[in-house]
Amino acid sequence: MFECCYVYVQRKGRWPAYFARVFGLKVAPFVILRDPNENEIEVAITKKNGRVYFSDGWEFLQSYYGILVCAWLTLIYANRHLFLMEIRNMHGVELPYPRHSHPQKLFLHDERARAYRHSTVRYG
Repeated sequence: MFECCYVYVQRKGRWPAYFARVFGLKVAPFVILRDPNENEIEVAITKKNGRVYFSDGWEFLQSYYGILVCAWLTLIYANRHLFLMEIRNMHGVELPYPRHSHPQKLFLHDERARAYRHSTVRYG
């Protein structure tokens, strides 16, 4: 489990150094971020110079969850394709998660992501 601050001007979410060392080589190139209401957002992973980032898809969190300025994300590594997340505003109050009769599955429209999804890989 780790926490990272989401600031709306950031296009990438940098992993804490310790978590990147422990899980950076294990994590898949595309992962799912799942909220408590089972909504899922696909995000690309970028690895560079020993650092790991959530990249493409990361900025979508701002509009989907109504993040105004800053938010704290608590992320739990479930498996190499899945992170469970909780989002709190800068005052520590948990944000409301969208509720739908069927949880939303929001995937990247990138060709690499599409090819990865349609390979033998299964998201958890």
